[in-house]
Amino acid sequence: MAPVGGIPRSVVADRLPSVVAIVVLGTFAALLLGFRSVFVAVKVMALNLLSVGAAIGALGDGYP
Repeated sequence: MAPVGGIPRSVVADRLPSVVAIVVLGTFAALLLGFRSVFVAVKVMALNLLSVGAAIGALGDGYP
């Protein structure tokens, strides 16, 4: 497999779920502290994930 930025792809794939979890939890905590509302924090996170999914889907359609 080809390296990603000099790091073997298997290392990147192994650590990706934990990095994503840390980013999502950190963002949720920051939103919770900033808005002091669980509903707003969850809503923002859901819409953010939806927009990222749409962007990935659009890239997938453009590059077969």
